Amino acid sequence: MKTIDTPLTDLAKAVLEQMGYEYGVDFAPADMAEMMLTDEVYSTLASLRSANDGYDGFIYYHQTCKFALDNRNLIKDCLRDLADGMGESLLDVVKGFNSLKEYKDIEDKIGFCLYAPPAEIDQDEDEDGAITQILNSLAWYALEEVAYHIGEAEVLKDDEDDEETEEE
Repeated sequence: MKTIDTPLTDLAKAVLEQMGYEYGVDFAPADMAEMMLTDEVYSTLASLRSANDGYDGFIYYHQTCKFALDNRNLIKDCLRDLADGMGESLLDVVKGFNSLKEYKDIEDKIGFCLYAPPAEIDQDEDEDGAITQILNSLAWYALEEVAYHIGEAEVLKDDEDDEETEEE
């Protein structure tokens, strides 16, 4: 188990659960500013470079679109922080995602995905695939953002190091 210097946010919890990790077994809060992770969880996320590489729970559109809709407010909160830091609008930040570059005049669809009631978002009527790709991009953003923060966090305690010291 590793204890890292980053809080277990609601978004991190949602991402880890989507990946199939179990709260209280594979990860848990250590305190308000720290998170405990198994070595497997830590190494998976610390080495993640692109959600496009395929990670459990974030591979198929039905997984990513559901995740984005279920966690839309958490994702928007994280995006707002990024947008504020960049001096841009939330819409411009999402529009700038590489995975959305091929779509023209996508602003209305991004706004729709971010703010429409989930029941009104019908991917079956998504003729050009933009709605699906926006939701997928939002889910991948969440995964990559959580992985980035975990990978950049200082490891405060590593139980594996403690075990090696005891064996010597």
